[in-house]
Amino acid sequence: MERIRNFADRLGQGKFPAGSPSNMKERAAKALDDFDAGLADDLNTAVALAATFDFVREANIAMDSGEFGQGDVVAAQKFLDAFDLIFAVAKDNDAEKLKELGFVNAEEGVTDAWVEAKVAERQAARQRRDFAKGDEIRKELAECGIILEDSKDGSVRWKRK
Repeated sequence: MERIRNFADRLGQGKFPAGSPSNMKERAAKALDDFDAGLADDLNTAVALAATFDFVREANIAMDSGEFGQGDVVAAQKFLDAFDLIFAVAKDNDAEKLKELGFVNAEEGVTDAWVEAKVAERQAARQRRDFAKGDEIRKELAECGIILEDSKDGSVRWKRK
């Protein structure tokens, strides 16, 4: 998905020649149709992602060769918006979305330091065999959009939803 984020960044920079020297508008429209068809076919994400990566590859090649113009940006952005509406990876606005959904107090936010402190508190509770407290902390973190991954060796990794 890093490729998608890089492509979105390149589009945002807007350093393209005027006009539309290639067929990227048509290619973006076809990619969007293929993307939608894949999702409509029993949520066939493999087809949807294939359409996405094919389009991104072709658009990057056009950008590198100077064949991607200002006129192509809107069509490419429309495609990316449709993609991001489903997969939510092109834009880094997870914290904002979580706040909108009420998972995070807008005044406080969830900092990495706070999460690390909660993970340490949970680890201490688990060592004391206070599993109810550990579950309570896990639930609190989940409500804030934090996913915990316990490993076999006893360590804990966390990530944001």
